Amino acid sequence: MFWQSCGHPLLDFPGALALYAPMSRCIIRGVLALSLLALAGPAGGQTDREIEELFWESVECESAGQVGAYLEVYQNGAYVEAARKCLEEQLGLDRAARVSIQQGLAALDYEIGAADGLFGPSTRRALRQWQAGKGFTATGYLTREQADTLVATGRDAVQQEESDRLAQEAAREEAARQARAADDTAYAEAQQLDTAAAYGDYLATYPAGLRAAEARARQTTLRAREEAERRQADAFRRRQSDVIRRARESVREEGQPARGWIFR
Repeated sequence: MFWQSCGHPLLDFPGALALYAPMSRCIIRGVLALSLLALAGPAGGQTDREIEELFWESVECESAGQVGAYLEVYQNGAYVEAARKCLEEQLGLDRAARVSIQQGLAALDYEIGAADGLFGPSTRRALRQWQAGKGFTATGYLTREQADTLVATGRDAVQQEESDRLAQEAAREEAARQARAADDTAYAEAQQLDTAAAYGDYLATYPAGLRAAEARARQTTLRAREEAERRQADAFRRRQSDVIRRARESVREEGQPARGWIFR
């Protein structure tokens, strides 16, 4: 029987079955309960708040028709938030969809805290702000259309973020490639000259370059060689100076160059 399937004592009278049998029983339950309570209220002494409470108790959260009937009558009722929560729950949003909604709000510069799929106070506040900005009633709870819009916004934002990340990564890789090419070119020029000064110029530009260790080792070797050559040259000049000095002394003493002395 109707009153048994819908389970409200105020509906327990025979006429109800005959009147509403052709209709979906539990969809119209809220409207019927409201009508009966409104009629019974003055006679039974119930206050408007008590009637609303009885009406809400008759509503099944899983029934969009019953919840909608309550909201139609009690647009500013005591259970409006609970009713809207019921309607949002009926959307069946999974965690991924909720995360996408939060990401969509964040992409639109609304503060939602962490995108964790949990609709806490920050997310509800952001939803009310977004709804108000879009001209919707700022309830903080979503309709199907609103949820779909924010899910799409969130997914687009994630895709754009990934695209930006890949572009930045590609730019970094290209910059690194160019830096390596410039480093290799500078080292090749130093190798071509193969002097301590040339390797010094390379190291001045690329102190932490790819070939910096090789450049320092080669520079050290060349400096040692250059120092050895300088010392040899200095020793040769000293010997020559000594030869010249002794030759000049011989000339002054004998009036002619000593045999075997070399003048330069």
